[in-house]
This record gives sequence, C-alpha cells and structure tokens, in this order.
Amino acid sequence: MLSKREIRSRFPKNSVNIIFSFAKRIIPWMQLASEFTAAHLAARVLALASSLLLVRLLPVNEYGLFTLILSAFTFISTLSDLGITETLSFFRYRSVKKGEDWIQYFYSALKLRRRVFILVFILASLYVLYTGRQIEVGTEILVVAIIIIGVAAWFSIQCNIITFALRLEQHFRHTYILALSNEGAKLFVVGVIWLLSLDTALAAMGSVVVGALISVIIALYFFRIHFKRTVGEANTSRNLNRQLYQQILPTLPSAIFFAIQAPLIAWMAAYFGSVENVAQVGALGRLAVVIGLISGFTGSVFVPRLNIVKDDKQFLKYYFMWWLVIVAFGAAIFFVIKTIPEAILFILGDSYSGLHSELLISAAGAMTGVLAGYSWNISRLKGWVRHQPLAIPVLIIGQVILILNLDLSTTSGVLLFGVGTNLVGLGFQLAVHIHGFLLNNTSWETS
Repeated sequence: MLSKREIRSRFPKNSVNIIFSFAKRIIPWMQLASEFTAAHLAARVLALASSLLLVRLLPVNEYGLFTLILSAFTFISTLSDLGITETLSFFRYRSVKKGEDWIQYFYSALKLRRRVFILVFILASLYVLYTGRQIEVGTEILVVAIIIIGVAAWFSIQCNIITFALRLEQHFRHTYILALSNEGAKLFVVGVIWLLSLDTALAAMGSVVVGALISVIIALYFFRIHFKRTVGEANTSRNLNRQLYQQILPTLPSAIFFAIQAPLIAWMAAYFGSVENVAQVGALGRLAVVIGLISGFTGSVFVPRLNIVKDDKQFLKYYFMWWLVIVAFGAAIFFVIKTIPEAILFILGDSYSGLHSELLISAAGAMTGVLAGYSWNISRLKGWVRHQPLAIPVLIIGQVILILNLDLSTTSGVLLFGVGTNLVGLGFQLAVHIHGFLLNNTSWETS
C-alpha cells in the first residue's frame, strides 16, 4: 500500500487539488441525485402501478372517457398557473443576489392562482361537456365528472405551489413525502376500485381526488413548520402584485398555449379519430411516467439548486452539463424501447398490442417535453421574459404546418403533433438562451 508521501510524489500537487475540488463539488450532487432517484422511483412505481391497473380494468370506452377527464384536470392545473408558480424561482434567485425576503411573493402568487382557478374551471367544464358529447357520453355523467375535476384540481393547486416553495428552500425530502403520499393514496383507492370491480371513469377519478386531498393536508403541515406561518396569513401589496405581473404578463401567452396542449391532443384524437384513439393516446402516455424520472429531477431538484448558484460561470457549466444528461438518458430509453417493444406493450394488455411505432413516438414526445420544459424553466429562473410573447406566433405557425401535413385520424399522427409542438417550443427557448447568455442578461439587472 502506498504511503501519503509516495502518493504525493507520483501525483503533482495541482492534480491532487483538482481531484479533491471535483469530489467536493460532485458528492453533494450525487447525494441529491440518489435521494431523488430513490424517492422518485418509488413514486413512479406507485403511479405506474395505479395507471396500469386502470388500463387493464377499464373498458376501452371508459378509459377513453377517463383520458378526456384527466386532460381537463391537467388543463385546470396548468392553465390556472399561467406561469405564476415558476415565477417564484426568479424571485428566489434574485433574493440570493440582493438579500431580499421572497416568501411575500408566494402569497401574491397563491392569491392570483385561486382567482384564475374559477375562470379556468368554467372553461374546462365547457370543454368536457362538448367533447364528451362527441364521444356519446351522457350529460349526467359529464356533470358528475366536472364536479370531481373541480374538487381534485382545487386540492392539487394548493399542494403544487406549496411543494414548489419547499423546493426553492431546499426542503427536498419533504417534497418527496408529498409525492409519495399522493401516489400511495391513489394506488390504494385504485386497489379498492379493482377489488370492487368499479370499472368506470368516474370511480377512477376518485383516486385522483383522494390523492390530492391527502397530499394537500400534509403540505399545509410542512409549510407551517418551515415558514412559521400558515398559508392563510397572506400579506400582499400593490407593489408586490406589480412585480409579479411584470414577470407573468410577457410569458402569459406561452403559458396559456402550453396549458391547452393536453386537452387539444385529446380533442384531436376524438374529433378526427374515435374514442379508441383517445384511449390509445392515454394508455401510451401512462408508460411515459418512466421518463418522468429525469423530468422530475430537472424540475424538482436541479433547477431549484441553480437558484442558489451565485457565480455565472458555474451556472453555465451546470446548464450545459444537464443538457448532456437529458440527452444520454433519452438515448438509453429509446434503446430499451427499440429492443423489447413487445414486452413493454404487454404491460398495457391485449387492447393495446401492436402499437410499436406509436410507442416510440410517445417516448419521443415525452423526451422532447423534458427538453422543452428544462429550457422553459431556465428562461423563467433567469427572468428572460421580454421576448416570450413572440413564442406564440412561432408555435401557431408550427402547429398549422403540422396539421396540414399529418394524418390526425391516426394515433401516430396525433402523437407526432405533440412531438412537433415540443420541438418548436424548444427551438424558440434555445434562441432566447443564446441571446440571454451572450448579453449576460437578466431582467432585474437591466430594469
């Protein structure tokens, strides 16, 4: 065994310092990654189990309705945000630089989300009624579905914004508990549904409601512990709201645009195809939760950690590093899908066998969504919002081209529409990043 003196004699002093410096930097990230991976894999396994149980339990028509209802739930959760929650990352990032208290912006954001919820819920209700009738679902069932969607979305909104605040304060372990409690509660309810043979879309949505309720109760408890106050103690001012609006308004068109993508794709599958197409799109999307491992770590841990990076050069290193990580992860996923497609489709059951090309396209949609989401998160964190309104005409033109060139009566055509939309959005955000990094620009530094 070599002595310390021999080790030092064989390796230059600078090399040893570089190695120790690298280890000192990488070990905390490895610890974060291992904790997240364990928690997120557990949550994804629970989510995948409940999803696949529903895919196998529900008849194709009922699963098509469930996919429609779930898209409306996603629509409310996303559109009621309007980029409001992600804006908090900008104020947290600025607080590191300027030594400000940022939690006051949390209250302003929460109040605004609750107000927007009412309008968005009305829009989602109209969407469910209109699209549900297209696939010949009774009005009574649709009304009950709308009530369930509203209750689940209200709980989910409260939990999501509290979870985001906990992430920004680096309380990652408690956010893992929230995710596990949500997915665990859903799986428990799905198990009850399976045992009682309640093979309806409404019963399936009951699991979403219970999961959201359990997680929001725990989230409120964690908020009170870490912030020494309750969510109801809102203390906002016009100045706070004005600063919030300055960050939200430029990104508002893009936020609205991406919020309607999930219901738009479900509507396209129903309008140009049939309820079977809707079910296939939804079922393939359940397998995409595996890709949620890298997506979840990006939004839940990596981007919040960038909030506390003060050095711009270090920030840039981490920025490029994560692009390589995402691409490598995506390549591995595609290799597995290409190698054993039948084994993967077997999980969904006989109703969805033979969807080999559709499975690959669905994976491509999930991965391009991860890339687009990462680029969007970076733009929000850095405050690069000035040119965001230009994204809408670019995206609309891109989607018009896709509609004119794709066969939307097929499942693969609808899935390719989603992939194309993600790529157009990604391209725009990369252009914003190039402009921002070249100018070393953040909105609060130049305002």
